[in-house]
Amino acid sequence: MGLSHWPHHLEVKLLKLTAEHIPLRCSLLEPVTQRYTEPQSQSQLQAMEMEMEMSELLDYLRNTPDLALTPLQSILLQTESIGDPAQPGVEQSAVLQWLGEAFNDWEQHYPLESSLRRELRRLQPLAACLAVTDPKFMVPGAHPLHRIIDSLQLGAVGWQASLGRAGEALQKQIGKAVDDALAWFEDSETDLEAVCSRVAEATERDQARANRMAQRMIETEQGKAKTTEVRRVAAQLINAALEEFQSPDIIGTFLKGPWYDSAQLVLLKFGEESAQWTQMSTTTRTLLDSVQFTGEDANLEVEGDAERRQRLFELVSQLPRELKRWLLSVQHEGDALEQAIGMVEYAHMQILRKQPLELEKIELIPVPGTGKSEAAKQDLVSMETGQWFHMELGDDEPKRLKLVLRKEDAGELLFSNLAGIKVLQASFEEIAQLIHDGKVSTLDSGASFSLSLARSAGVSSTEDLGAMLESTQEEAHGIEQEEPGEFEATELQQEWDEIRRLQRQEMDLTGQQNSAPQPETSVLSTGTWVGFHDGETPLLAKLAVHDREMDRYIFVNRSGIKMRQLNREELQKLIDQSLVDVLETRSSFRDEIARVKQHSKD
Repeated sequence: MGLSHWPHHLEVKLLKLTAEHIPLRCSLLEPVTQRYTEPQSQSQLQAMEMEMEMSELLDYLRNTPDLALTPLQSILLQTESIGDPAQPGVEQSAVLQWLGEAFNDWEQHYPLESSLRRELRRLQPLAACLAVTDPKFMVPGAHPLHRIIDSLQLGAVGWQASLGRAGEALQKQIGKAVDDALAWFEDSETDLEAVCSRVAEATERDQARANRMAQRMIETEQGKAKTTEVRRVAAQLINAALEEFQSPDIIGTFLKGPWYDSAQLVLLKFGEESAQWTQMSTTTRTLLDSVQFTGEDANLEVEGDAERRQRLFELVSQLPRELKRWLLSVQHEGDALEQAIGMVEYAHMQILRKQPLELEKIELIPVPGTGKSEAAKQDLVSMETGQWFHMELGDDEPKRLKLVLRKEDAGELLFSNLAGIKVLQASFEEIAQLIHDGKVSTLDSGASFSLSLARSAGVSSTEDLGAMLESTQEEAHGIEQEEPGEFEATELQQEWDEIRRLQRQEMDLTGQQNSAPQPETSVLSTGTWVGFHDGETPLLAKLAVHDREMDRYIFVNRSGIKMRQLNREELQKLIDQSLVDVLETRSSFRDEIARVKQHSKD
């Protein structure tokens, strides 16, 4: 995104989904299915009757011949080439199409250098397999593979081949992480959470190292900035006096030379709010006032000028002591100190000898930072430290640079590379001109792949997320309170009562007591069907997601719609109160009923 569009960008930024919203609080299965399922023709409906087995679908994904294709394109290309009439199911096709769009969106909105982009594309077939087999994948940010890709992009956003050894190390690190994740194809028990932890730790370690390097640079620049500020304040003091008084050229030379240098040292040693700085300011004005005796004023024998004559004598005798006190820049250099004081004494001697002084407007000391354009500063107000940028600086290749310091008083910006080394220090005006020429764009990072998953499902703003959550809650509430119809409460109650009755019979037959303790939440696994009867109507739901990190259990109905979300303590409390019955994992509750009935007959 070009920086020239930033004012509009800032208007919508408050509404845009960010890393703070990840992981999402619900599954994207329903919006994905709605968004990517198109009306089917009769021939397509007939073809769908030959839905391929899951194992076959996973084999096609594993053997993807061209990573430039989306997962669905890859499967269809392979089936067509061998004449396989089987097709992915409607829901599977929607999910695969969504995943392909998400990868394309991710590469477009969070671009990496081509070599790293190709490396991370290798994860697309794995992501496709997990998307159609693991319900947790439908919750952006909840699955370890989401976080693996998020972390890799975060660590690689500033990578360039020109970085040398630092770049090579990161490239190897990314290649290993991808290989570790792809081990899932050989062993579906591969611990992707462990891979995720290793990637996150490596990314954090690399960033900490780069931040330490950048911090040293910042501290050096802040020291320079302090010096610049001291020069500015010292110059402003002397300039203010020179604007008020005209002066002989020799006094101007003194003020802009050793006195200016000494003023900076007084500021560094005592500070702008000190009594010493106030005294130096007073001495500056007193010096200029002492040389204002010109023309007739030089004739000290004019009738009635005794008071004025006395004042001049006092100034001439007192000023050298005051000047020597504050001339810190030459205080330990006898000859230089005497030479500096000699400039002032020479002017005073001319006055005492009744020789008129030529007074003139002395050219002011240039003040650091006052030349910067306020307009340029406003253009860059949205450039924040920590942001990455893609910049064309006129040399061989564009640079990926991170803004590490804004020097507001000096009107400069400081940028580093991925290793934390200073690469560019430029004025506000220079950067503003690059933006105007379209040579600067932002490089976003942070939960990047997770956000692309959400965006590709039509959830790109807080309004979208809120509407989806509200719709999910309303639908869940509607199903629980629904009048007899498509999903009849009476039928649900009958199913539930039948299961409870037959389970009691089964326990009696096996010598178990009806008061047998309920299972602990720790034995719940995804796919387990659970019956909630803590409301007016019973609720049958399947555990779709168990996120240990976030401490949450997400239950869905037969259509994959989220029905309940509980943490471990809440769920265990319901179980302890006998308000939840946990059944064995089954694809359908009717299978459970049939199993229990058959056992009862036997």
